[in-house]
Amino acid sequence: MALDLQKINAHIGGWRFIPKKGSKEEGAQIDLLFDREDGVITLCEIKNSEHPFSVDKANAKQLAQKMTVLKSILL
Repeated sequence: MALDLQKINAHIGGWRFIPKKGSKEEGAQIDLLFDREDGVITLCEIKNSEHPFSVDKANAKQLAQKMTVLKSILL
């Protein structure tokens, strides 16, 4: 099933933050981000695997860190 993205009023694309040299900030990359006009932001983490993929604690922690970095930049 294809996504019908024309009906979503949003900026859609990837996002990354690279901190300045010497900064103590962490960088982050988000594969696909939907920044909707109604203030909702949806993050998509894209994985390619030959085998079924399940989110484990390490993956969840990495995604939470990406969300923390994004929030710190937006606020």
